[in-house]
Amino acid sequence: MPSSINGLGISTPPAALPMAPAAQGAASAEDAPVFGNLLMKSLSDVNGIEQAANVAVEKGFTGDDVTQVEAMTSLKKADLALRLMIQIRNKIMDAYSEIKQMQL
Repeated sequence: MPSSINGLGISTPPAALPMAPAAQGAASAEDAPVFGNLLMKSLSDVNGIEQAANVAVEKGFTGDDVTQVEAMTSLKKADLALRLMIQIRNKIMDAYSEIKQMQL
């Protein structure tokens, strides 16, 4: 019976697909990172970059040893990371929509 993923109502297949023969020699299934874990780590990294940018801006306003250039660079880095994550999300949603529309 299909189970839901994180309560989102997305069904999973009853059995996982086997790994490709070339990938079996590289790493076992237990050692290989799961796509969801990689995505969550990336989201966490983007969040950390954004928090660092906020700290740099606060330090710039309070007169600490952060120049305006450093604060702006930090903000641009956070902006770029967020835009990249949005594009990754869009690609994932497009791929999911295509898979959902496939005829079985």
